[in-house]
Amino acid sequence: MDEIKGMLDEEIKSEIENLNEIDIGSEEHTAAVDNLTKLYKLRIEENRNLSDADEKQKQLKEDKKSQWLRLGVEVVGIIVSVAFSSHWMRKGYEFETNQTYTSTTFRDCRKGIFDRFKLKK
Repeated sequence: MDEIKGMLDEEIKSEIENLNEIDIGSEEHTAAVDNLTKLYKLRIEENRNLSDADEKQKQLKEDKKSQWLRLGVEVVGIIVSVAFSSHWMRKGYEFETNQTYTSTTFRDCRKGIFDRFKLKK
Protein backbone atom coordinates (compact mmCIF):
# COMPACT_ATOMS: atom_id res chain seq x y z
CA MET A 1 0.00 0.00 0.00
CA ASP A 2 2.80 2.42 0.84
CA GLU A 3 4.43 1.63 -2.50
CA ILE A 4 1.26 2.49 -4.41
CA LYS A 5 0.77 5.64 -2.36
CA GLY A 6 4.37 6.69 -3.06
CA MET A 7 3.98 6.09 -6.79
CA LEU A 8 0.73 8.05 -6.82
CA ASP A 9 2.36 10.97 -4.99
CA GLU A 10 5.26 10.98 -7.45
CA GLU A 11 2.88 10.98 -10.42
CA ILE A 12 0.88 13.87 -8.95
CA LYS A 13 4.10 15.82 -8.34
CA SER A 14 5.30 15.26 -11.91
CA GLU A 15 1.89 16.29 -13.32
CA ILE A 16 2.01 19.53 -11.31
CA GLU A 17 5.53 20.26 -12.63
CA ASN A 18 4.40 19.51 -16.19
CA LEU A 19 1.34 21.71 -15.73
CA ASN A 20 3.55 24.77 -15.16
CA GLU A 21 5.23 24.25 -18.54
CA ILE A 22 1.99 23.99 -20.56
CA ASP A 23 0.17 27.07 -21.87
CA ILE A 24 -2.98 27.87 -19.92
CA GLY A 25 -6.17 27.37 -21.94
CA SER A 26 -4.71 24.87 -24.41
CA GLU A 27 -6.13 21.40 -24.91
CA GLU A 28 -2.99 19.91 -23.39
CA HIS A 29 -3.50 22.06 -20.28
CA THR A 30 -7.14 20.96 -19.98
CA ALA A 31 -6.17 17.29 -20.40
CA ALA A 32 -3.37 17.66 -17.82
CA VAL A 33 -5.77 19.28 -15.31
CA ASP A 34 -8.29 16.47 -15.88
CA ASN A 35 -5.56 13.90 -15.39
CA LEU A 36 -4.37 15.65 -12.23
CA THR A 37 -7.95 15.73 -10.92
CA LYS A 38 -8.30 11.99 -11.49
CA LEU A 39 -5.02 11.33 -9.71
CA TYR A 40 -6.12 13.42 -6.71
CA LYS A 41 -9.42 11.53 -6.59
CA LEU A 42 -7.50 8.25 -6.59
CA ARG A 43 -5.27 9.52 -3.78
CA ILE A 44 -8.28 10.60 -1.71
CA GLU A 45 -9.95 7.23 -2.28
CA GLU A 46 -6.76 5.39 -1.33
CA ASN A 47 -6.46 7.41 1.89
CA ARG A 48 -10.12 6.72 2.68
CA ASN A 49 -9.60 2.99 2.14
CA LEU A 50 -6.58 2.99 4.44
CA SER A 51 -8.45 4.85 7.18
CA ASP A 52 -11.44 2.51 6.84
CA ALA A 53 -9.16 -0.53 7.16
CA ASP A 54 -7.51 0.96 10.26
CA GLU A 55 -10.90 1.72 11.78
CA LYS A 56 -12.09 -1.84 11.15
CA GLN A 57 -8.98 -3.22 12.84
CA LYS A 58 -9.58 -1.02 15.89
CA GLN A 59 -13.24 -2.05 16.00
CA LEU A 60 -12.30 -5.74 15.84
CA LYS A 61 -9.88 -5.30 18.74
CA GLU A 62 -12.52 -3.50 20.80
CA ASP A 63 -15.11 -6.17 20.01
CA LYS A 64 -12.70 -8.91 21.04
CA LYS A 65 -11.98 -7.18 24.36
CA SER A 66 -15.71 -6.69 24.91
CA GLN A 67 -16.44 -10.36 24.25
CA TRP A 68 -13.76 -11.50 26.70
CA LEU A 69 -15.01 -9.06 29.33
CA ARG A 70 -18.60 -10.24 28.87
CA LEU A 71 -17.49 -13.88 29.13
CA GLY A 72 -15.53 -13.12 32.31
CA VAL A 73 -18.52 -11.39 33.90
CA GLU A 74 -20.77 -14.34 33.05
CA VAL A 75 -18.30 -16.87 34.47
CA VAL A 76 -17.86 -14.85 37.66
CA GLY A 77 -21.65 -14.57 37.99
CA ILE A 78 -22.07 -18.32 37.68
CA ILE A 79 -19.28 -19.05 40.17
CA VAL A 80 -20.64 -16.55 42.70
CA SER A 81 -24.19 -17.88 42.45
CA VAL A 82 -23.05 -21.51 42.82
CA ALA A 83 -20.84 -20.61 45.78
CA PHE A 84 -23.61 -18.61 47.44
CA SER A 85 -26.18 -21.36 46.92
CA SER A 86 -23.93 -24.15 48.13
CA HIS A 87 -22.91 -22.16 51.21
CA TRP A 88 -26.50 -21.55 52.28
CA MET A 89 -27.58 -25.07 51.44
CA ARG A 90 -24.83 -26.43 53.70
CA LYS A 91 -25.88 -24.03 56.42
CA GLY A 92 -29.48 -25.11 56.00
CA TYR A 93 -28.75 -28.80 56.23
CA GLU A 94 -26.51 -28.67 59.28
CA PHE A 95 -27.89 -30.83 62.02
CA GLU A 96 -27.89 -30.06 65.68
CA THR A 97 -26.71 -32.71 68.06
CA ASN A 98 -30.22 -34.16 68.28
CA GLN A 99 -30.41 -34.54 64.47
CA THR A 100 -33.05 -31.87 63.75
CA TYR A 101 -33.10 -28.99 61.33
CA THR A 102 -32.37 -25.64 62.94
CA SER A 103 -34.06 -23.56 60.25
CA THR A 104 -37.80 -23.63 59.62
CA THR A 105 -37.19 -22.81 55.97
CA PHE A 106 -35.23 -25.99 55.35
CA ARG A 107 -37.57 -27.99 57.53
CA ASP A 108 -40.49 -26.90 55.35
CA CYS A 109 -38.44 -27.55 52.23
CA ARG A 110 -37.62 -31.07 53.43
CA LYS A 111 -41.26 -31.77 54.18
CA GLY A 112 -42.31 -30.57 50.73
CA ILE A 113 -39.76 -32.76 48.99
CA PHE A 114 -40.36 -35.92 50.99
CA ASP A 115 -44.15 -35.55 50.85
CA ARG A 116 -44.02 -35.81 47.07
CA PHE A 117 -42.06 -39.07 47.18
CA LYS A 118 -44.10 -40.97 49.80
CA LEU A 119 -45.12 -44.46 48.86
CA LYS A 120 -48.84 -44.89 48.43
CA LYS A 121 -50.64 -48.13 49.07
